[in-house]
Amino acid sequence: MILILFIHTSHLYPISHHSIEIRFMHQLMGRLCVVKTSFPLIFGNENDLLILDEPTNHLDLFSRQALEESLVEISGTLLVISHDRFFLQQVCDHLLIFDQQKIMRFSGRIEDYLNQKEADKIRFDNTAEEELLLLETKISRVLSDISRYKPGDADYAVLYREYAMLIQQRQKLKMNLPAK
Repeated sequence: MILILFIHTSHLYPISHHSIEIRFMHQLMGRLCVVKTSFPLIFGNENDLLILDEPTNHLDLFSRQALEESLVEISGTLLVISHDRFFLQQVCDHLLIFDQQKIMRFSGRIEDYLNQKEADKIRFDNTAEEELLLLETKISRVLSDISRYKPGDADYAVLYREYAMLIQQRQKLKMNLPAK
């Protein structure tokens, strides 16, 4: 079952004998009351899938807490699109991350994902720096070997091609390293 809900509260309050300001406040308060009290009604049903797009936008603190509490109790699947990291941390335990035109599935909370992402970045940086040091060592060895031959020798040509290839690898690797 997919639940699509439209909340329209204009029929809840008589409009005829109130001022415009009072009518506006009644309508506004009525909408807020309906929304706050509707969370358990909406989420209490057995829904297989609930799709929420930026659900915390325009909610006050109490409404956010009520929403979080209601969503945590749902046994079905939630598809939540949100930039609110605190909300995601409270509600979601499986994530689909859209990053650089790729989709990655992660089992865990957003804080766990961010910690892992930072650790992976540090690990990649360290690996890349180690690879750069290894390339520098190979370049030094090739330069040492090439100095023993004359430019016309066959071994000189082989070593020169290897040197050129190592220089290209070093340039590519340096382009991917973060600036210090």
